[in-house]
Amino acid sequence: MQVQTKNKKFYLFIALLLLILLTFPVFSKAQKGDWKLKKEKDGIEIYTKNCTANNLKEIKIITILEASLSSITAALSDIDAYPEWVYKCIGSKSLYAVGGQETYFYTETNLPWPFQNRDLVLHNITFQDPETKTVFSSSVTAEGIEPEKDGIVRVPYLVSKWVFTPLKDGTVHLNYYLNSDPGGSIPDWLVNMAIDQGPFQTMKKFKELVKKEKYKNVQLPYIQELETNR
Repeated sequence: MQVQTKNKKFYLFIALLLLILLTFPVFSKAQKGDWKLKKEKDGIEIYTKNCTANNLKEIKIITILEASLSSITAALSDIDAYPEWVYKCIGSKSLYAVGGQETYFYTETNLPWPFQNRDLVLHNITFQDPETKTVFSSSVTAEGIEPEKDGIVRVPYLVSKWVFTPLKDGTVHLNYYLNSDPGGSIPDWLVNMAIDQGPFQTMKKFKELVKKEKYKNVQLPYIQELETNR
């Protein structure tokens, strides 16, 4: 049993390292631009900047969450609940899970006519810094796991990062990063024009989601809480 646990941790570490190596070039290139405040409302700040990797803008969202780290992580890991809070998401399912810290999942997003719906498969890894208690959750598109469907455009590229930093007052500071390409025939200028709408609505609903009763008393075995002043 101890050997299996060590093997699981080793493979999780390797997968995490690969994910960081895959995502690092994208974010390092994006650092050449300057973040500009796009929208600030309901305690949510949305920033955008040009990314040299493509003609689309990268997004950063900053806000404060009023929930425990376990509640937040449990809500984010509840793939079946994505249609409740992810903007225009009409379906989601877990495809393959390696414990609670690594999973592959599928989502479908509804787009208005004349555009086709989008779907994608993501590989997610969640881990916690044992010293600061900060929780990191990174997702990147994965290929060859779920067959493409007729009439739906498969999103060719998406990288996202959630960084949950616990504060002494019991709240959690969130930094969210997103860089993606919806694929298909949507013009880049049209995507950039409406780039803040979906993320704002998504984050607004996520802030309420983490307070729901079903996540409130959750204590995940791989998440430790920061000692607070409360």
